[in-house]
Amino acid sequence: ASFTDAGGNAYHVAGVMIDAMGSRTAEVYSWALRHRGRVFPWQGRQSMTAPYSMTPLEYFPSAKGDKIRIPGGLTLFRCDTTFFKSGLAAKLAIAPEDAGAFHLHRDADGELRQYMAEMSAEVWDDAKQCWINPKGRANHYWDCEVMVSALAYIKGVRNSRKEPPKPEATPQRKAA
Repeated sequence: ASFTDAGGNAYHVAGVMIDAMGSRTAEVYSWALRHRGRVFPWQGRQSMTAPYSMTPLEYFPSAKGDKIRIPGGLTLFRCDTTFFKSGLAAKLAIAPEDAGAFHLHRDADGELRQYMAEMSAEVWDDAKQCWINPKGRANHYWDCEVMVSALAYIKGVRNSRKEPPKPEATPQRKAA
């Protein structure tokens, strides 16, 4: 899938992670199944021995407890939220002019106010050794950035760089 921004620039969406552990798990699995290979169900775990693990899913959950087979199955990505939240927080701490900094589009109309509020809703708790949301504020953007960080890690593109343009070959002059 691709989309075009207001400037006419086209962007290709290579992958999406979506939280599968809410009240709509079956719907998430159905959507992931329709977009297999591009949409990946996610389950955040506070602590794991590895940044992520992959769990094969063969059945949809059912309200009645029945098992409904998932044709071809799906993969659930269980991800260590402490690992990915800490990585995102470190990236946000990089000065904007330094390599690896986190950049956003300009804030011409103040549309980033809610984004910034949600990105700062969680804090590290030294006593509990985990990320917490002490005021119970909305943190949907934070969760989305954590999931996309995990997907970039899983796909091996979190630190990818664009290839520099190759110099054009200069024609050789023939000796007279």
